[in-house]
Parts: sequence; C-alpha cells; structure tokens
Amino acid sequence: MWSTSPWPCPSSPGNRQTSKRSPVTVGVMLFCSIRAYIAATKVKTVLQPVHLDASEPWEKWAGLPRGACDVIVAINLLQYSSFKTVEGVVKGSGQILRQNGLLITHGPYAINGTITPSCLEDLDQELREMNPGWGLPDIDVLRQLAFGNGMRMERMIEMEQYNKCLVFRKR
Repeated sequence: MWSTSPWPCPSSPGNRQTSKRSPVTVGVMLFCSIRAYIAATKVKTVLQPVHLDASEPWEKWAGLPRGACDVIVAINLLQYSSFKTVEGVVKGSGQILRQNGLLITHGPYAINGTITPSCLEDLDQELREMNPGWGLPDIDVLRQLAFGNGMRMERMIEMEQYNKCLVFRKR
C-alpha cells in the first residue's frame, strides 16, 4: 500500500496528511468511474478502461495497434514505477500514438538530477524505501527517452503541490 498523491510539503515535520489505499482498490474505483461516465454520457470517443502492464512490450497493451491513440495520460504513475516501466510507457507511447498525438504525464519530477524543495527529496526517499526501483523520474531522462522514441517534449506546466505536467508530442 502507498499514500496517494498529492504529497503536500508540510510546514512542520509530521504534518503530511495521507490516505492509504492499495493500487488495486484505486484501479477498480477509477475503472468503475470511467465506465459510469461512458454509460451516463453515451460518449463514443472514450474506450472502456483496460489494465495494461507498461513494463511489457507495447504489442501486449490490450491489443492496441500502432498509431491507435490520440492521447495517452499518465497521472502520478512514473514515480511509482521502475525504470523499466517508465521506459515502457515512453517506448509504448511512441508506437501507439498517432502522428501529433500527445503523451501527457503529471507528477513530481527531478530536474537535471536535482530534486527541490526538500519535501520532494523526502518523497523520493520514502518511495525508494518502499521499493528501490521507485523514485522521482528526471525530466531530462524522460526528454531523451521521448526523443529516442519519436516524440519531443513540447511543454512543462507548473502545477499545484510542486507537481508538473509534461506534454510530449509524437513527431
């Protein structure tokens, strides 16, 4: 189990409020929410949610063919993932996205190997204690991975709680 994001910077030690949920519980809740939205709105442009393991080759991603998606969104995923999974998200997105498609990620990141402020250093340490393969991904590493997989980082948007939204576009 892990604490869900956002990870606010406490004004004093021990001031962080967390909510414990298992990844399975969160996934089931999100899938139910997406299914309910599709049913209520009768939207035709949103597919039913599917479970996929981004550490697996993209060909195993729910049978999606090359160039099948306009947008892939990864919210608070990368910091809870091994480098193999992060690499899989980027490589797979480079295959699954159509030309000009977007990979949008959201979460806390290191920038050129530096993690600031101190609450994000604490978060990175906590994640690595839970799983040595986890931790804040570095934006420069993501940019290089994206470039090597046919995408370029188009924007970095500052968000709340020291998070960032990164937008990568398929060339």
